Amino acid sequence: MSATALAGLPRQIKHAVRQVRGRRDLVVVVSSRPRFELGSVDLQHTTLDLADLDRSYYLRGAGRTARSLAGFIQENSFQRVCFIGASKGGFGALMLSRELAEALPRVQFSAIAFSPQTRLWPKNEGLGFPSYAALIAEAKHNRRLAASLERFGDQRRPLASDSVRWRVYYGSKNAGDTAEAEGLPTGGVTLAPLPMSSHSTLLPVLCSRLEPEQIRRIVQAHHGAKSADADLAFNLLSSNQEQLVNEIAATQPVPSFNEIVSEAFDAMPGPNPWRRLMARFARA
Repeated sequence: MSATALAGLPRQIKHAVRQVRGRRDLVVVVSSRPRFELGSVDLQHTTLDLADLDRSYYLRGAGRTARSLAGFIQENSFQRVCFIGASKGGFGALMLSRELAEALPRVQFSAIAFSPQTRLWPKNEGLGFPSYAALIAEAKHNRRLAASLERFGDQRRPLASDSVRWRVYYGSKNAGDTAEAEGLPTGGVTLAPLPMSSHSTLLPVLCSRLEPEQIRRIVQAHHGAKSADADLAFNLLSSNQEQLVNEIAATQPVPSFNEIVSEAFDAMPGPNPWRRLMARFARA
């Protein structure tokens, strides 16, 4: 496997590749934190882990990130690519899958997003995360970041490519997350509400088919991380550990990550020669 193109990623985008030989599909895990997420989950496909060390919603150098990923996909002949992300990572998954679907019309893309922010620009008064406040403040004096916000910051625009599909999980009892999800375009987007008030809709899948005590240990670890993550601490202001345990237990059974990814790949159409022909004419 070649990873030459990944050398072009912006300096703040940390990456790692988990190769599975013999598979021509790619999973890209877009972390919401400045470290990798889901690293302990074997997704049974070659997996590219991404983490934004600047917590800038993958907007800083977004065009460069998309070009590097396009090069990585092309140099390894991946035909189907599935992005996974939650919260900030969910925004990144939507943004990057959209951009790559337009750049690589021969490749099929999907994004599985958990409680994503969907509109960062124009300024979204409904988002109270500290990282978002910092992003908007910096954009006032950083022209490049401001330009990136204006170009990529609104994922509520209709999808221009028929080679990308989105599935968005969100808490139906969380007014902010519901507004973000329901603001998305209808074409190519499937909404999957969960009966939760928490922003942490990634956890039910991480806890798929676990017993209550196992769920409780995962929730305890989740709460324990809030001291080092201002956004996570903000997210957990309105919920206690036992409430979150009960909400997760109420969602069960839910599919595992592998089942969700497999379903996303299975829903993608096979290679379409007419799409390739039309893309050739479009470039002519």
